[in-house]
Amino acid sequence: MRSNGLSAALGRPGTLLCLVACVCIAAFFVFVDEALAHEGDEGGLVVHVTEEGFEPQSVEIGPGETVVFENEDDEGHWPASDSHPTHEEYSAFDPKRPIQPNTQWSFTFEEPGEWEYHDHMNPYLMGKILVEDDGEWGGGFESACAYGVGMQTMNENLNDPDFVESECTSGEPEQRGPCVAGMAALYVSHHGSLGPARVLCTQREPSNRRACYDSVRAYPGLFADRSS
Repeated sequence: MRSNGLSAALGRPGTLLCLVACVCIAAFFVFVDEALAHEGDEGGLVVHVTEEGFEPQSVEIGPGETVVFENEDDEGHWPASDSHPTHEEYSAFDPKRPIQPNTQWSFTFEEPGEWEYHDHMNPYLMGKILVEDDGEWGGGFESACAYGVGMQTMNENLNDPDFVESECTSGEPEQRGPCVAGMAALYVSHHGSLGPARVLCTQREPSNRRACYDSVRAYPGLFADRSS
């Protein structure tokens, strides 16, 4: 049964749900290691390259994350930094040659910034990579509960992330970010990798994307800390 929104879950009538959701956070860290154990690395966010252009056309990542460009067309494509044809805005972001059909090229973005790019072979095909430093949402009991509610609601509605997002945005402004972060965390656990969750974040409302991406980005550092 679907809930009546984040505010209701965090209100006095929903105190029990809030406590259960907070416990869910602790339980999550018990099973999430097993869910990700088969991953050799974090992989990268995939951008599909077709005759129509780049899909998704705009993505948001953190410094040190990798984007994989997969050429699904039967012609070569050459994603590279603006400006055309010199690619000087981010000169390292350039494979120096076309990506052949059914092959891929990956690039790790180290520099924060808004990096626009294009297909050197077809300059009218354009895209954008937004590389932002990690942010944080506030702590405290209500934030932890909102995070747990986001996880719990996502767990119950895995096939309807839009509904989960609407539940998160029904709460107070300070609760929305933690709730969206919780839904993203559960999504990572369910899929056992970061890629699907990054795609999930690209589909969120603009005001919720930052919290979603920040939650996904936390995983490489989180698991490094837990394995040490």
